[in-house]
Amino acid sequence: MKIDELDPFSYSMEDSEKLVAYSLLDDLKKSNPERAREEIESIIYADNGVFHIKSKNLAPLIDQIVDSDYGKLFQSASNGKTQFSRIVRKIQTRSKGKTIVADMSYGFLYFLRDCFTALH
Repeated sequence: MKIDELDPFSYSMEDSEKLVAYSLLDDLKKSNPERAREEIESIIYADNGVFHIKSKNLAPLIDQIVDSDYGKLFQSASNGKTQFSRIVRKIQTRSKGKTIVADMSYGFLYFLRDCFTALH
């Protein structure tokens, strides 16, 4: 499988995880292959066929990527009092790195594993 063939929406994940997965995948695709491998290896590695997540690295990476992709939207929504603003704030809260790591679904884990595998 190649990184371009991955589809975050084909995994069984929460919507907030899909948002994060989409942003992470987009970031990996935009990077040169060596940089993408380094980035994915900073959060997941394989040891004798068993995959391990480096949650200490994953949470800040999620925050960085989501802020980069959606920061302006979140910032502008935080000033408003519309229904859209409330929805965006809810998504922002659920997309925090610590929240994603603490409540991580198997679908998100499989997605990370597939990213790792696709880059190796």
